[in-house]
Amino acid sequence: MFGESKLIKNGSMSFRIFQF
Repeated sequence: MFGESKLIKNGSMSFRIFQF
């Protein structure tokens, strides 16, 4: 979850994690 934007799939929904 660090560095570039990664796609985290949780169940049936997807979340984009960005490092600030």
